[in-house]
Amino acid sequence: MPKARVYKEQVVAEMRRLKLEQRIVLLRTRTKIIFSKDDVMLGTVIMTNPGSFKMGRHLQWDDFSKGKGNQDIIQGIGTPDTTMQNLIEVILKAFEPNYPKGYLSVLNITALVEPDGEKIVSYHGKMLEELQRLGNDTSILYDSEVYHKDMFQQHCEYSPFIMMGFLNDIFHGEVLRIREWSKHYESKLVFALDKQGRLVHPFCWRLKPEYKEQAIKRLKAVLQNGSG
Repeated sequence: MPKARVYKEQVVAEMRRLKLEQRIVLLRTRTKIIFSKDDVMLGTVIMTNPGSFKMGRHLQWDDFSKGKGNQDIIQGIGTPDTTMQNLIEVILKAFEPNYPKGYLSVLNITALVEPDGEKIVSYHGKMLEELQRLGNDTSILYDSEVYHKDMFQQHCEYSPFIMMGFLNDIFHGEVLRIREWSKHYESKLVFALDKQGRLVHPFCWRLKPEYKEQAIKRLKAVLQNGSG
C-alpha cells in the first residue's frame, strides 16, 4: 500500500473555550495554513465552520479541551485536518512548479468546532442565544471579516485569491450574502460547482476528484491573471 502523505504545512490558530450548559464549547479563529515563514498572504478561503480541528501539538491541549486549567484562550499549532489537506493539495498543484511562499487565511461563517454539519446551525443558534442571555460578546462566534461588509471588502482587496466552499443548505442566508458581496471580486474567486450550481465544500474535493480539478483550474487561472 502507498504511504500516506505527510503534510509539512502547519496550521496556526487561536482557540477559545466556553463552559456553557455543562459542556465545553470550542471555537477557532485567526486561522492560517502556513506554507512558509514569509509573512505574505497567498489567499483566503471562506467555509462553513471548523470541523474536526484539534491543536494536538499544544502542550495544554488535552486539559484545555476537557475544561481543565485556568486558560480559556490558547494560541498554537495544529495539524491539517482532511479539509485543510484538500486545500493544501489544490494550492500546491496550482502553484507548480513553484512552492507557495506565505500563508492561507482561513475564515468561517461560524467559529464553532463541530464535525457534524447537520448540527452546526442549531448549535450556533443556541450558543448565540446563550451568550446574549449572559450579556457576553457574541462576536467570538465568528470571524468578523465574514459579517462586516467593510472588513470583508478590505480583506478581499488585499487577498490575491478568494476560495469558497460551503456545506449544502447550511447557513443559506449567510452564503447568499457572501456570494453577493464577492461579486465585485469575480476575477479572484476560486471554487468548484456541483450540478445544482452550489459551491462545493473543500471536504468533498477528495471524494470527487472532478471538484478538485475544477478548483485547481480556477486557481491557476486566477494566479496567471494576477501575475500579468
